[in-house]
Amino acid sequence: RRAVAAVRVFSLDLAGTVRLAVPAVVAGAVAYLLCGTGLRVLMGDYYFARGSRSVAAERVPDAQAAFRKATAWRGYEFRYHRAAGRLYLVRGMYRQAQAELERSLILHPNDAGALRLLGGILIRGGGDAIQILQRAVQLDPINTRGYALLAQAYRSGGDTDSALALLRKALAARPHEPRLVMALWLAQHDVGNL
Repeated sequence: RRAVAAVRVFSLDLAGTVRLAVPAVVAGAVAYLLCGTGLRVLMGDYYFARGSRSVAAERVPDAQAAFRKATAWRGYEFRYHRAAGRLYLVRGMYRQAQAELERSLILHPNDAGALRLLGGILIRGGGDAIQILQRAVQLDPINTRGYALLAQAYRSGGDTDSALALLRKALAARPHEPRLVMALWLAQHDVGNL
């Protein structure tokens, strides 16, 4: 409303033709960015990109600050929370990682990547990760990391038979996948079948 009230977009000349007032369009665009959601989107994406570049350059504190600013500008974007959760996980800050990943899953419940990350945290912390990882495998059956983590969750709960059955089924579809072969070896080692 402010943008429309602040500028006149068109002006009529004597011949009745319509001329586009370029300064008015520029002023209207600036007013939209400052008054509307455009600024939140712009700044959120800027800080998300900045955080991603900082992660790539291994400047973790800069990435952490950038992701914090991105989520402050645009807290409804699940990707920002997932990236912040992954960063906290890498730094060993499990409570913060879990909180960010849970926010991400509130915004986008079918994000298999966030489910896998959260499942990995719950395995480390002794939580019940099996249902979360089953959902991750259901949503993304091609990703072998989900199967390996689910097998690890079964093993940590003492259900090695379920882990072996899951890994054998996954290896039938992808027989030479190193992550699955290693997870199967670990499960077999638990029961002494090497």
